[in-house]
Amino acid sequence: MAIADKLGELRFPVTASIVATLIVTFLGAVYWYSTARIPDTVLFVAAAAAGAGNILGAFYTARGLELTAAVLARDEVRYKTALAFGFISKWNDPAMFDVRDAVRELLNGDHNSVEFAEHLVSRETNVIHFLNFLEEMSIAIERGGADPHVLHEAFRGIALTAWSKLQAWIVEQRRRRNAPRLWVNVEGLARTWN
Repeated sequence: MAIADKLGELRFPVTASIVATLIVTFLGAVYWYSTARIPDTVLFVAAAAAGAGNILGAFYTARGLELTAAVLARDEVRYKTALAFGFISKWNDPAMFDVRDAVRELLNGDHNSVEFAEHLVSRETNVIHFLNFLEEMSIAIERGGADPHVLHEAFRGIALTAWSKLQAWIVEQRRRRNAPRLWVNVEGLARTWN
């Protein structure tokens, strides 16, 4: 038969079923030998078969759950990796050009200079957008939604530099806005990755 003629293949392990059948048959024979009463033996074999069926059902259910758990674990890894690459893609999206450009200028500058402070004020919206992006990514990592290794490799440098150069400004924003938890996950991520 050619491979194209096959509709599918059905395979399942029968070892446990064969063992259970042999045990029920053996116990039925022993019961019949000790009682020599066919009606009682039939009832005994039926009860033993029902018990064996329950045990086999539990066994095969456990195997099915084990396979399902393995598939879900594999899918979870894929999901986390995909979400991590989603952050990389979002960061590299042309729509983020102005944000990346402002951040690059700031992070390359001297954060103690007057020019840095002036540039920070003029590009504040871009900086806030950037920090919100890092906050979203930090939350995804913290909650276990995104692969931390992929994001560490892609964003460690920029996150650490951003925190070191913008830390004083962030602390001031927290005070000014009366929002002590503002970008707190970015701070946590920088401390973790440091």
